[in-house]
Amino acid sequence: MLALYLLIGPVWFSACQSATAPAAQLPVGAVRFEASAAYKGWWAVVQNCSGLTGDFNAVQWYQVPATTTFAVAGSGPANGAWYSNGNIVVLAGDSAQSGQVVRHEMLHSLIGPVSGHPAQYFYTKCGGIVACATNCATEALAAVPTVDPASPLVDASTVQLQATTEPASFATARSIGWLTLVVKATNTGANGVRVRLPRLTPGSLSGPLFGYSYNGSGRFDLTNDAVLYLPAGATRQRAFDIRVSLLDTGARLRGAFAAESTVVITLPPI
Repeated sequence: MLALYLLIGPVWFSACQSATAPAAQLPVGAVRFEASAAYKGWWAVVQNCSGLTGDFNAVQWYQVPATTTFAVAGSGPANGAWYSNGNIVVLAGDSAQSGQVVRHEMLHSLIGPVSGHPAQYFYTKCGGIVACATNCATEALAAVPTVDPASPLVDASTVQLQATTEPASFATARSIGWLTLVVKATNTGANGVRVRLPRLTPGSLSGPLFGYSYNGSGRFDLTNDAVLYLPAGATRQRAFDIRVSLLDTGARLRGAFAAESTVVITLPPI
């Protein structure tokens, strides 16, 4: 089930610098920048999923302009890296506005100087909220549950759906230009279940997993699997980062999972 859950949406490099690497080894061309107000919202999203708290203002932000990836000493190409010495995040310029990539490095900062990508955080708690591919996905295998083939096959209507926004105020979202919608699907039952995922077209093996609608338009992430296994009490989630235009005067959002949708979230006009 790893490909279904961890690799939804675009695939990012997520090689990260060693937690003990000195700040002097920053990538060539890295320049410091001030984090936008949207970053503070993304920080709140990561604190919420991880259960960890930290000082956003203590993080130093750098980017390598006009790049998709940069070389990380001792690792390889990456579009983001965190350095514990100085609490520094470096981003490829093309990823500086990618909530998934930025939140990945924020999670490193909140966890602190530990090696690799602890599956407890990058899969169980914040999977779908932060990018997790390549080496991160490999390390997260430790948390992927073993599918019980005897578990009942159920429709998505049996799963509890929830959608929340960050920020909760549309006036704030409009001023910073971003709104993050987090959609959660939770198995509240006492036993694991296999949730049916609908097919897009007859004969197709791809069906929608998570999605959203924003003021009548939206998107779905797709999966090649026909079912999603949810152990008892388990939650799967996905964060969608939505650009908010200054022309938008209000928002109507609806999260979706498989064939089911959440209630409409209405953020009042300014």
